[in-house]
Amino acid sequence: MILNKNAILYLILSTITFFLTIMIIFFSETSTNFPFIDRIILGLVFILSCILGVSFAIYPGWLSRLFKINRNKYPKSIKSMRNKKKYRGHHPDCDKFRDHVVEINEKDYCSGCLGLTIGLMIAIILMIVYLLSNPIISYRIYLLMVFFGIIIIMINFFEILFKKRKKIVHLILNILLIVSFFLITISIFEITGKLTFGFITIIFSFLWIDTRAQLSFLKHRIICLECKHECKMY
Repeated sequence: MILNKNAILYLILSTITFFLTIMIIFFSETSTNFPFIDRIILGLVFILSCILGVSFAIYPGWLSRLFKINRNKYPKSIKSMRNKKKYRGHHPDCDKFRDHVVEINEKDYCSGCLGLTIGLMIAIILMIVYLLSNPIISYRIYLLMVFFGIIIIMINFFEILFKKRKKIVHLILNILLIVSFFLITISIFEITGKLTFGFITIIFSFLWIDTRAQLSFLKHRIICLECKHECKMY
């Protein structure tokens, strides 16, 4: 797959944030003395971010429609064909996108968005449990959680770039992607004891999920460009 400049930029930024996350751990003073209210604030911001993420997963592009942002640059002839094309689970009803859709109880769902939605719900539950239980976990475990989260994110990026995919693998990886955001966020906060670093990690998570979206859109567009049909949905 040939990456465009936009996708390359996002990958570079994501790589930089991976290193910044590691630097936060090794160059900041470890502290377990922080106000409990900081944990509550971080948890609420994370949960609200997850709720926002669920809205995007269920209704992709609602923000663009709200502000009437038109990103369609196709000629009128192609636009008319796109309007006539049916969708299945956020994807065109086309054989090329068959492995992007899962069917549950005779309903079609985008495997990626379904995985993200499940992951967001799990992350919300985990954050609530974290806030209520106040767990005592060693520094080494938190460190492993950060590296595990980064590895999962990287695997997600590479998996999207593959031409062929397994629906169940794609679904599970998207679930783990969001869970990794949770693991990294609480680990950085618990290691440093700084609310600011927790917020920075949440901001990084938005970049990582946007990078995933950019790579996914690029893959969809390449699939359309390589297709012989003229509808060109992406």
